[in-house]
Amino acid sequence: MNGLGGVTEDRFTNEDIESTFLLNFDYDLTKDINLTAILGNNVLQNSQQRNAVIANTFISPGIFTVENNLNVTLVQPTPTNGIGFLRRRNVGVFADLSLSFKDYLFLNGTGRNDWSSTLPKDNNSYFYPSASISFIPTDAFNIDSKVLTFAKLRAGYASVARDAPAEFLNRTFAVGNAFNGVPVIGNRAALGDRGVTPVYTD
Repeated sequence: MNGLGGVTEDRFTNEDIESTFLLNFDYDLTKDINLTAILGNNVLQNSQQRNAVIANTFISPGIFTVENNLNVTLVQPTPTNGIGFLRRRNVGVFADLSLSFKDYLFLNGTGRNDWSSTLPKDNNSYFYPSASISFIPTDAFNIDSKVLTFAKLRAGYASVARDAPAEFLNRTFAVGNAFNGVPVIGNRAALGDRGVTPVYTD
């Protein structure tokens, strides 16, 4: 800023559109064995847009607008400032299955497959499962104790996965501020990797 003042205008818009569809099942396979299941589909789209301008040297006093400035600079996008338009879409299907035996032995398994718009078309699908087993000995052996009223043993395994940041593959040229009236266009500081794959964590 200079002694004549200035103004900064920063506009940020975030939009989330999501839909979830669920089917629930609860069925007694036998007198002692029960099956519960959840089947579902989830669609999530997130859109963000941020534009910012910095203006200084007011022309007329008392009018605090961008247009009332001699020098107006458009803030250029960087990998960290979020300037520009970003959109990502994720479509997933999932299942959660549970078996119980006499309400003291439980087996659970889940699985989800996602398709992401931030990954290459030939590698935009990724699956991640989980499984667990639990046992309640106090119920299985009818333990009646003032010291041990409830005990549960559980073991499980889970894998999670994630995609790339929004617009990771769509790295285009960056338009800069004009120099002496001549447009400036150049490469961005970050480039997208067309061979990117989902990241898994077990």
